[in-house]
Amino acid sequence: MGKVCSCFKEEHEISSNMDFDPTVKYENLCQQQAQGFPSDLSELDKSIQIVNLETTMNSASEKLKRAVKGYLVRKQLTLTILQQETPQRIPFGYQLYQRPIEKAVPKSAKKIILSYWECSFKQEKTPGVTFLPEMQSTETGEVYRGEWDQKDRKHGFGRLVKTDGSMYLGFFSKNQFEGQGMLVQKDGVVYTGEFKKGKAHGFGKITYSDQSYYEGEFFEDQKNGKGKEVWADGTVYEGDYKRNFKEGKGKISWRNGSFYEGDFKKDEFEGKGKYCWENTKTYCGDWKEGKKQGKGKLDWPDGRVYVGEFQEDKKHGYGIYRWDKTKEYKGPWYEGKQHGQGQYSFRDSEGNLITKRCVWVMGEMINE
Repeated sequence: MGKVCSCFKEEHEISSNMDFDPTVKYENLCQQQAQGFPSDLSELDKSIQIVNLETTMNSASEKLKRAVKGYLVRKQLTLTILQQETPQRIPFGYQLYQRPIEKAVPKSAKKIILSYWECSFKQEKTPGVTFLPEMQSTETGEVYRGEWDQKDRKHGFGRLVKTDGSMYLGFFSKNQFEGQGMLVQKDGVVYTGEFKKGKAHGFGKITYSDQSYYEGEFFEDQKNGKGKEVWADGTVYEGDYKRNFKEGKGKISWRNGSFYEGDFKKDEFEGKGKYCWENTKTYCGDWKEGKKQGKGKLDWPDGRVYVGEFQEDKKHGYGIYRWDKTKEYKGPWYEGKQHGQGQYSFRDSEGNLITKRCVWVMGEMINE
């Protein structure tokens, strides 16, 4: 009996050393009860409860582990996305812009440019540049979103909002507008076309707030070369430009049907040209500073004709004037009227041609 008790004692000591594991303790108690050894039933019940609790905790632990694992995966993914969106560097003299870019866009530009930005932005990036989110200059306050080169210069495709309310969308080269782009001014004037070294240069179109526009060639921000200009009242000019002036050959037409076609200089008719009025009266000849000056021919729809000299838009100098097929005056003119000694020809009632020398004073014949 003592030997049995000794064995029980050894097993009990082993069991006591394994109290930290409820499952082992439960198994030991069950074995003791099966062998007929006395056991504490309350202790067995407690062990059963502990085993059930441990099983529940293990199940909850697995769920917790899975939840933690999912959280860590999502966190890592978020960090990866943030790293992709967050610039690798901040260009010198700039800082991250904290407000939405739309807050910096002038009202006149929003409808024109914001949707255009999404349509125009290309997926492929310019080689050797980095695309960054909105950056604000610490000196000028301008906001830029786009591509940068390795020297922290705006280079490639981007959008720039200036503090004066203007906005540029297009290509840059070494901090300057270069290539195709769109510039919207605060007053609603929009230029779309080619740029070179920060200026409109090449072919482009400028539209004003009243919907009048110019489309054609530019040179260093000025209309220069061939172009077409349309005004809000329907007036249209098409021809040559030089340094923002209509200069060279061109034609300007008005809504009422009148038009001038010929030479221009600094926006004025100058040189040879033809002007046609809405009532079909026409003048072909010399012009100076927008007025008939020199030699020309003036025709009326009723058959009258004047061929001669002009000064300050008036018949002045020597000229020939025909009222119709029966009357003609040849002689001097002064400020639009016959003045001086001239030759007057007409046909009498029998159809005979009669020519007389006579004196005229400011359009009145005083001596036959």
